Amino acid sequence: MKKMLILASLVAITIMGTPVAEAKDNTDTAAPYSDIAGHWAEKEIEKCYIAGVVGRTEEFRPDDAVTRIELLTMFVKAKGIEPVETKHSSFADIPASI
Repeated sequence: MKKMLILASLVAITIMGTPVAEAKDNTDTAAPYSDIAGHWAEKEIEKCYIAGVVGRTEEFRPDDAVTRIELLTMFVKAKGIEPVETKHSSFADIPASI
């Protein structure tokens, strides 16, 4: 189930076309994640990193489930959408401070 969710997320981001964020100058050519080497989605994860869709951390956790907020964050970054600030979240599981 986790793999299918990650795959669906990456496919959705890929299908959306070339991310607007790809224009950003990212001097790293490979993702800095220590846990994606040999993973079936390694190339897609690296493309998302280079495009600025996923951030720089030590581990990517490719087999963990993607939360709704993580998926929405990747989508917003991929499309270059500027989020509108609100005082509260309409989702019970998302803190207002995000």
